[in-house]
Amino acid sequence: MEKILFRRMSIVFAGLTLLLFGIISVVIFTQQSEAAIDDLEQMLIQVEQSYENSQKSTQELTEELREEYIHKARAVDFILEHDIQKEHTSDELKQIRDLMEVTEIYLINANGIVEHSSDEKSEGLDLNNYTQDEAAVILGLLKTEDVNAVAIDMQAESLIEKNAVIYIGIKASRDEYEIVQIAIDHQILEEALKPTRIEWIISQTPSIFSKALFVVSRETGEVTGITANNDQEVNLQGADTPQKFVEELDHYTEGGLATINGKIRYMKTCNMGDEILAAYVDSERVHMAARIQLIYSFGIICIVMIFVMLVLRYHIREYVLKDLKAIEHNVQVLVGSDYEVEFSTEHDTEFRTISKVLNNWRDSYRHKEDRMSRIMNAVNENVGVFECLYSIGQNFFSNNLQLILGTDNAMWQKVSRTPGSFQTYIDSLMQMEETEGCIYVNGQYLKISVFNNDDACYGMVMNKTEEVLHNKKIKEQAETDPLTGLINRNGFEKRVQMHLVEKPQQGMLLIFDLDHFKAVNDAQGHPEGDRVLRVFANALQAFFGKDDIVGRIGGDEFVVFMDENVSLQTIESKMQAFLQQFFSHLKEYHEKYGLSASVGIAYVDHTITDYESLYRCADVALYIAKDNGKNSFYVNKQTLRNSNGKNEISEQL
Repeated sequence: MEKILFRRMSIVFAGLTLLLFGIISVVIFTQQSEAAIDDLEQMLIQVEQSYENSQKSTQELTEELREEYIHKARAVDFILEHDIQKEHTSDELKQIRDLMEVTEIYLINANGIVEHSSDEKSEGLDLNNYTQDEAAVILGLLKTEDVNAVAIDMQAESLIEKNAVIYIGIKASRDEYEIVQIAIDHQILEEALKPTRIEWIISQTPSIFSKALFVVSRETGEVTGITANNDQEVNLQGADTPQKFVEELDHYTEGGLATINGKIRYMKTCNMGDEILAAYVDSERVHMAARIQLIYSFGIICIVMIFVMLVLRYHIREYVLKDLKAIEHNVQVLVGSDYEVEFSTEHDTEFRTISKVLNNWRDSYRHKEDRMSRIMNAVNENVGVFECLYSIGQNFFSNNLQLILGTDNAMWQKVSRTPGSFQTYIDSLMQMEETEGCIYVNGQYLKISVFNNDDACYGMVMNKTEEVLHNKKIKEQAETDPLTGLINRNGFEKRVQMHLVEKPQQGMLLIFDLDHFKAVNDAQGHPEGDRVLRVFANALQAFFGKDDIVGRIGGDEFVVFMDENVSLQTIESKMQAFLQQFFSHLKEYHEKYGLSASVGIAYVDHTITDYESLYRCADVALYIAKDNGKNSFYVNKQTLRNSNGKNEISEQL
């Protein structure tokens, strides 16, 4: 027992260890996943904050550059104002252009015509020929009388080359021309503002290879910036088009697993207006950390489980097994008929209660032999006895009891295990339908006597099979026709009446009468007549079903009761077939003596509740069949009864 118990404990603890490991695995992987997404969220928040801070400095830097560009324009005007030459050549303007580090210089007269320029292609251009959008800044400056007016177009396009430039125009100090305009390459502004762009911030953000930040244009779906030490392409599984790429990124605002560049990664995104900011980390890196935690957790669980199992094992040995072994030893002593043994326990546990029960069992054993001896004196091979002692939970049986009950070994083991199970089994047997005061069980007729007191149940089981079968045989012989072996009148009436009670309004009665049977008896003698009756009886039994009741009620009159109402067409076909079969069996007698059969048939209906009424209806039909020339059958459809004599019935029909 100890080995089995501890083996089971080991299995249970191993199962608990695996269960706890499974639960902790789920918890750790969930925590690591959430931590990974939180880490990505922090990366995105830092980039957003950096971008917001850069936007504040962008405005300040833009204002500084505007002031610088205006200062350059005024410096150019100052140089031209103090130039002693009246006419300014292209070469001179180029020198000033290079000196001031601007892209081009334009001198525009009051009519809006470029008189002089560092770009020879621009000389002679009439700004009035351009649209308001193309020359709006300069044309507006021509119309103002304010000598200190300044015009700046930060998103201009050069009129000749169509390059992105910045135009700064001021009122000229010299009278030879109206406006001094300089052009600065827009790329200079872009380079100056580059550190404030989200793409530049991301590209300068340090990250390990397994982590990456990238930004996507919502309009084009292109990756416009990504951390430098990562793959510079982002291929998201399921995103075949730029539009689909943007839609898929919007699904990861709460974070989740995604397949990027063929690898499974955790990704989180956030919306930044015209752009989407995203961050991802390799899932393998996250799962590796989770596996390390699992290894440590599994080790701790194993140590704890082993410790708990050892402690539990000690206490089971000390407080359970020790007392169990003592009880087991004393039970063996008691079985050896030593009734002086005393059941006791070392510890005050539930086993102390068990010991009290066992002491009661011991006391019951002292009187068991005397009781069973007195009972066994009354036992023979057809009588079995039993005793169920609830105080000790024990049953006592005579050796022949299982055989008398007719139970197999499996069933016997089940019902004989405890006093309660055996008494329940006996009580269930006694609830069965009785036959001559006996119950029918497993092919035997048994009579059971049971006696109960406060803590015991005892009794005997007697096999009455031989006696019951003998009585049945006598009864059957009393209801059997000795000549044909069919049921006689008394037996037939009992069975039909029973059917009418159990299944009212169902069934039909057929009365058969042999026509000219007396001629056979007179010519051949009674032995031959008896043979004809037996042949006819065998024909009836062979023709009708096993559920039909076939009998002989006297002389040459036979009856059949069918337990269901067949259709008129069916019964007519059946009778025609039977009469043909009758001729095949008794053809010789039919040809010599005119032997035939007349049949009267009546259905059971709501008006018929007893055998006598049904018989009268069939008898009327038989009379009509004979009156119609014999050798035929008639069905009494109107359930006419022979109550006033056959002559009156004949007149009614």
